[in-house]
Amino acid sequence: MSATDLRTWAANFAEFRDRVDNYETEAQQINPNGERGAGQMIAFQLAATFDKLGIDLLRGVRPAWMQNFDTSALDTQPHVLLAMRHFLGFTALQADGASLEDARTALRDQLTRLQDTAANWAANGVDAAEKEQITDEIRDLAARVQTAADALNR
Repeated sequence: MSATDLRTWAANFAEFRDRVDNYETEAQQINPNGERGAGQMIAFQLAATFDKLGIDLLRGVRPAWMQNFDTSALDTQPHVLLAMRHFLGFTALQADGASLEDARTALRDQLTRLQDTAANWAANGVDAAEKEQITDEIRDLAARVQTAADALNR
């Protein structure tokens, strides 16, 4: 486990939360006449998260840690587990059609929790019970997202 990676992700989660708090300002700078909504705010989270993970969606470039990814790697890369939790959390919000304010509230809470968890794990080591809880949440969120995707494909 790298405490440095966890500290970096604690800072990333704080940055992502700031982006949620300043969504309207960021959206105004990108497209002054664009519509505002939860989908756009979530898209900003997706872009920021993938950037921090080293994933280039436009080129289909995946970082080395994603090549032949084995879940046992999460034992040595718990920051990836936390990033996965964030990704699936905002993806589920999109799938659920959350309103802007509901998405903002859920993202703030999620990012605060992930920031605190990353900082705590960096300082004290990974808490096995917390890791198991987050892993269970990831499974539940993945199933929720898969159900939503299946419904779209019918």
